[in-house]
Amino acid sequence: ELARIIKSDPAFVGRLIKAANSVNAHPGRPVVSVQEALVVLGMPAVRNLALGFSLLSQYKLGTCKGFDYAGFWAASLACGIALQELTLRTRAAQAEEAFSVGLLARVGELALATLYPQDYSGVLLVASKVGQADLASLEAERFAMNHRDLTAAMLTDWGLPKVFCNIVHDHELCDEIAYPQDSREYVLVQSLALSRLIADICVADQAARAAIMPRLFVLGARLSFEKDDL
Repeated sequence: ELARIIKSDPAFVGRLIKAANSVNAHPGRPVVSVQEALVVLGMPAVRNLALGFSLLSQYKLGTCKGFDYAGFWAASLACGIALQELTLRTRAAQAEEAFSVGLLARVGELALATLYPQDYSGVLLVASKVGQADLASLEAERFAMNHRDLTAAMLTDWGLPKVFCNIVHDHELCDEIAYPQDSREYVLVQSLALSRLIADICVADQAARAAIMPRLFVLGARLSFEKDDL
């Protein structure tokens, strides 16, 4: 029950995993899943962390006016669930670890909104006019780092394996990525890109959803998923 509640908060999951990796007795195998972090830290410690941070209530409505906090939380949770489900079929990672990776895949955006609320609101306003595809370049121009770089840096700091940090950084560029098609990295990158799209479909209105659906089948075909399965 505690794990289920924790899983709804990307920011707390990141801190929990970082704390677990700092005391992990088996450093050769980093902690990635929420369940494993609970085992490593113990229930009393996790409860104390949750009470101390109170991140869900603190950041659900933040001060960055241009940032959709409710949409971020909903899409992050949907992405984690989608990647977990896809990974049960591809076997490219452990399903519980895949959930954490999907949940945390956009945490750099939340960090920018938290650290620079006014500046980031301005960046998001410009991106809404010129297209979200240019968001990373607009971020880099303003902050000398984009959300992909920051997310990967945060996951590295929290102790996640390099393969997960890399695929989180690269998945938005899945059409250009150069991983061999028979590699684990290729499957994970395409799976995370597909999960992000599934999350977008989950939170989109009906008109926007219809426009996204053709892309769903393109990404699914790269992983040999049939249309009915998707």
